[in-house]
Amino acid sequence: MDKPKIRFKGYTEEWEQRKLGDVAIEFKSGISLKADEIEPNGVYPVYGGNGLRGYTSTYNHDGEFALIGRQGALCGNMNYSVGKAYFTEHAVVVQANENNDTQFLYYLLDTMKLGQYSDQSAQPGLAVNKLIRLENVLPNKAEQIKIGEYFRHLDRLITLHQQKCEEVKKLKKYMLQNMFPRNGRNVPEIRFDGFTDAWEQRKLGDYSELITKGTTPSSFCEDGNVTFVKIEALREKRVIKELCSSISEEIHKGELARSILTGE
Repeated sequence: MDKPKIRFKGYTEEWEQRKLGDVAIEFKSGISLKADEIEPNGVYPVYGGNGLRGYTSTYNHDGEFALIGRQGALCGNMNYSVGKAYFTEHAVVVQANENNDTQFLYYLLDTMKLGQYSDQSAQPGLAVNKLIRLENVLPNKAEQIKIGEYFRHLDRLITLHQQKCEEVKKLKKYMLQNMFPRNGRNVPEIRFDGFTDAWEQRKLGDYSELITKGTTPSSFCEDGNVTFVKIEALREKRVIKELCSSISEEIHKGELARSILTGE
């Protein structure tokens, strides 16, 4: 009935429409677990509606499972569990039948944005009897396995890069703390070879042509040639251009007279 634009070589069959409940041997909610039985550390991971909740001393599933967050702020979010684990009633447990692949179902379900099917109430929730009736197109099991392995490989690469990124962030934080003099000192703890002079006390104004305080303009214009940066456009130390506005050169120089900070 349908097929994707990009496929691995050797696969040409059309994908077939299936109900989610027809491709899984298990598609149901987990079992409740008392809060005092969940610890920060333990033997078996506990998954709930928003992912990993902690650990406990027992398990109720063993194998590979796709997990759908059934309730909570992240209703519809996906997790994947391998091995022994405990799944609470706030997670929907999905395991493929013998004709399908669980890992593939995990990625397929993630593309379906299942949160959109939650009940519109104060506490959003997904009904299993509604989920199992949803339909999507699937290839044969061999192609499912190929696709699942490909995206799992990408996930591993993402994890490795995230770990590397965190290591670099820690290095940056450490070097910022040690390559600038601490309070009351005039030399840093760490320096490049060849630099031995003491750092000197200076005012920022001595090294700046202009330091100003921003002002909100009286009017904006779509074809203005001056970018006005709003506070909400500042995200993670960079400017999001799409959230900025435009003003005219006249407004910039006239009505938008900026207050010069003298440091007096």
